[in-house]
Amino acid sequence: MELAYRAHFDLGGGILLYSGTGSIASYMDSEGAFHRTGGWGYLLGDAGSGYWIGREGIRHALWQMESGDSFDCCTEKIMQAINAKNWPDVRTFVYSNERSKVAALAKIIIKAAEEGHEKALEMMTDAADELSAIVHRLEKRTHTKNLPVHLDGGVGRNSNILLAMLTNRLGERIEVANVDIARRACELASN
Repeated sequence: MELAYRAHFDLGGGILLYSGTGSIASYMDSEGAFHRTGGWGYLLGDAGSGYWIGREGIRHALWQMESGDSFDCCTEKIMQAINAKNWPDVRTFVYSNERSKVAALAKIIIKAAEEGHEKALEMMTDAADELSAIVHRLEKRTHTKNLPVHLDGGVGRNSNILLAMLTNRLGERIEVANVDIARRACELASN
C-alpha cells in the first residue's frame, strides 16, 4: 500500500482510498510515515470492498430464501451466478471458493443499484458510508482535512454509483484513480 500511495501522491499529498476485494485508506505524511485505516481483512472488516458487497448480496438472498419471499432481481441474479437453489448450494459456493469469487458478485449488486434496485442501492449506500468513514477516521488520526482522495481498486474504478455516493459524502475532492501503479512504481524506482 505504501508503494500504491507513492504511485498516486507525493508525501502528504492526499489520501488513497482502495476498494477492491478488500478496502483500506492510506496516507503518507511529509516525513514518510505510513498511516492507514481499514484493511482489516475479510473476516474482521474490509467494509465497502468487493468481498463485503458480494457477501451482503448473498446474505440478502439467504434472508429472502428463509422468509419464503419471491426472489427479487438481485437475488435471482446472484443465485444464478453461484448456481444455487438452496442453502446447501449457497454454503458450498461460499466455503469452497476463494474470496475473489464472492467479491466478483459485487458486479451484480453494482449493476442492480445502477438500475435502481432498492436493496442493491441500500447495499451500495452502506458501502459508501463505510468507505467515507475510513477516510474520516484517517483524517482524524493524521490531523489532516480536505485532502484530495484517489479512489482505486476494482470496485472503486468500476462503479459510477459508488463514486457518486462518495462524492456526496466527501465532496469534489474525490476522483477515480487514473494511475497504473506498477508502471508508476517502476518510474519511481528508476529515479
